[in-house]
Amino acid sequence: MANSFVVDGLSYTEIDTVAHTVYVSAANENISGEVVIPEKITYDEVEYSVTTVGSFAQCREITSVIIPNSVTNIYGSSFKWCSNLTFVQLPNAIKKIPSQLFNQCSNLESVTIPDSVTLIEQEAFKGCSKLSPFYIPESVQTIQGNAFG
Repeated sequence: MANSFVVDGLSYTEIDTVAHTVYVSAANENISGEVVIPEKITYDEVEYSVTTVGSFAQCREITSVIIPNSVTNIYGSSFKWCSNLTFVQLPNAIKKIPSQLFNQCSNLESVTIPDSVTLIEQEAFKGCSKLSPFYIPESVQTIQGNAFG
């Protein structure tokens, strides 16, 4: 059975018991302010690498999120309905912006897409009405339907 634990309002679940990797998500919807996801977390004398971001959906009081470069995977809809989210720093290792990642983040103003991204999936930025124009790197080969709708 996967090891799960909560530290500082973030929930961690073990992905690989040998490599000691975990995914992180909000422990509950009451998390607020700036969320800085750590590259590594130690729990019960074991150091885990954070490689995946799970759900922070409907955490309406989050204002910014910093995701470390250790993260290589972000689940679709992870930040959906985070209505006070204004800024996100994405990691340099992700290959795609998943479906509905920031859907209905109506106050999102700034996000930097790293050069590692080749795909922006459908509705990734749907409803992000305050999003300022930003650079889409040449590495992006596909932008799916309604990605910015």
